[in-house]
Amino acid sequence: MGSLSIADVAAQSGLAPSALRYYESLGLISAQRDSLGHRCYSRLMLRRLGLIRLGRSLGLSLQHIGGELGHLPPHRAPTRAEWREISTRWDSLLRNEIAALTTARKSLSECTECGCLKPTSCTLLAA
Repeated sequence: MGSLSIADVAAQSGLAPSALRYYESLGLISAQRDSLGHRCYSRLMLRRLGLIRLGRSLGLSLQHIGGELGHLPPHRAPTRAEWREISTRWDSLLRNEIAALTTARKSLSECTECGCLKPTSCTLLAA
């Protein structure tokens, strides 16, 4: 399997080269070096970067994503079974976040409909 330059990976992943270097410094991805010292990435890094981008789009921190990927060597992407485990955990996180946001939205609606100006007498503001 051929290797990709940092410019190739940046173009194919939609991430800036600086982001790739940062992710590498965090241990989220890895690169080999050619004879000139340039980074060379495995094509599998594109799958791993896709997972990182998905996690970020879900609002997960790089630290959290790194924790999920931490048991995997940084030079390979998760297997189908590993991805299934990760996605199940992320689904649970999203469901909890959705529930919390739904509760917050309901509280906000109740508060705006209440119209009270006395925080001490309002159960929502007093909490």
